[in-house]
Amino acid sequence: MRKVLAVFAMVLLAMGTLGAQAKPAKKIKIGFANINERSAFTKMVRNGIETEAKKRGWDIICLDNASDGATAVRNADDLITQKIDYMIEFNVDGSVAPVIMEKFNAAKIPVIAVDIPHPGAVYFGADNVRAGTLGGEFAGDWINKNWKGQVDNVVLLAQAMSGATVAPRVHKFPDGLRNKGIKVTDKQITVLDTSGDVAKMQQMFSDFLMAHPASTHIAVASMNDLYANGAYSAAEIAGRTNEVVIVSQNSAREFVEALYAKQGKTNWIASIGFFPNRYGEWIFQILDKMVAGQKVEPNNYIGHEAVSWDNIKKYYPLDNLPWSNLK
Repeated sequence: MRKVLAVFAMVLLAMGTLGAQAKPAKKIKIGFANINERSAFTKMVRNGIETEAKKRGWDIICLDNASDGATAVRNADDLITQKIDYMIEFNVDGSVAPVIMEKFNAAKIPVIAVDIPHPGAVYFGADNVRAGTLGGEFAGDWINKNWKGQVDNVVLLAQAMSGATVAPRVHKFPDGLRNKGIKVTDKQITVLDTSGDVAKMQQMFSDFLMAHPASTHIAVASMNDLYANGAYSAAEIAGRTNEVVIVSQNSAREFVEALYAKQGKTNWIASIGFFPNRYGEWIFQILDKMVAGQKVEPNNYIGHEAVSWDNIKKYYPLDNLPWSNLK
């Protein structure tokens, strides 16, 4: 009888221990500071992140960095105060990245940095060397076919404020051209940088066209579709669209809708796909590993593709555009 009671007591003790272990896990709270809330690209990123958090039953707090470093720093302070467990940082101003990371490190909050590297954070986003080179190679094939390999000028629509890691997104474009046999010298390359001012970029490219009236073969690499849209508009106003060829980055609404509107009959020939509608899915795969205590790679890259008229329906079918229901 004593043995039975002893065994029964051990069972009860074990049940009590198991019961203690089976307590509901703490609900995860995620902070997300979006680069801005102005474009279809960034809204798709936020929608994807909100959707993935909801699937897991996690809380999500979303703030707008407004493409401004000082705002990003304030948002970091705000989210730390709200006791988040993990942070998704999408901040365009690389100069404040060390300040932001110092704050999150002090609060012992793991960070995933989106597209713009932050020191010590897990990186998710563009493989900028690959994206820039791919843009140049795509343009090079087009130039060989349509301009017999001739280029008078190469114009890079850049954004230095995003930092040295992002710079290859356009600065590797000439290397991509050279990979296709296009002869490009450093003297032929012009860098235009407006630190995020799209209207100013259009004006700067217009000024460039006016300053180079004899140039009839101008290859343009753009940091994003917004800049490319401004540059192409400047070429249209000048009546010189046949004298430029443009490849941009992001493959967002501004490019896709313009390409459909012109039925592919445009010299804005491609945009390197980043697929922001899938950012949330990919970022939360990384977060799942973090929460589970698994090893996470320090750098996690998008698989880039050049989106053009030839494959637009594969990536962005007109009856199912990912931004059609954006809020």
